[in-house]
Amino acid sequence: MIFSFVLFFILSQCFCSPGICRLIAGEKELTQKEVWISDAFGTYLRAVAFLIFLLWTLSFFSIPYLYQGASILFLFVTFLFLKKMIKILNLQ
Repeated sequence: MIFSFVLFFILSQCFCSPGICRLIAGEKELTQKEVWISDAFGTYLRAVAFLIFLLWTLSFFSIPYLYQGASILFLFVTFLFLKKMIKILNLQ
């Protein structure tokens, strides 16, 4: 679990950092909508990384319904991400 946390955190940094986004895009300059999408996806990955880290640290304790609670939080974070993406994609 700790490796997935590190992977998601590194990916979130890649998507949220404007310099790295420009490097990944190559020669072409990113549009404002692409910057917003990249930032939203990076924020989503950071939230997922935090949830994975929280789940990993709490798994050492005997907490009933821990995984069900984490999955509900994950669904909530995913719903917020999709709602934000719909707003971004509907902008002209």
